[in-house]
Amino acid sequence: MEVKFDQINILTHNPSRLYSFLSFIFDLESGENSNTESVYVVVDGVRLNLLQTEKKTLDKNLIFSLSTKSADELAELAQMLEFYAYKESSRKPRYSLSKSSLSFVDPDGRHWEVKLQIPNHQEVSESISRFSPLEM
Repeated sequence: MEVKFDQINILTHNPSRLYSFLSFIFDLESGENSNTESVYVVVDGVRLNLLQTEKKTLDKNLIFSLSTKSADELAELAQMLEFYAYKESSRKPRYSLSKSSLSFVDPDGRHWEVKLQIPNHQEVSESISRFSPLEM
């Protein structure tokens, strides 16, 4: 049996802001549809619908976990978080970078984690060591 995610709905106070953040960090194509006023991004073939909500609090226990095969990509994602904060003139981004993962928080306070897939325990690239982990 083959079952896969088609789309995931993510509640947000500000779909446009979350769209801007995710599309910048993950370098994604436009996913705004002016006909239906829906906002979404597509990550690895899965559509993430960014749905407006009036709820005062959002579920911040939800953790999105992704993976990459490149240590350089983890370092690049950390740089993108820094660039995004600079571009938006916001406070320093909340993230933690280690040799095997990057954890960060989106504008709504949800946690995202990108893990490094290390085949056969190969040595991790030194490119990550130039970043020091920050407290979440």
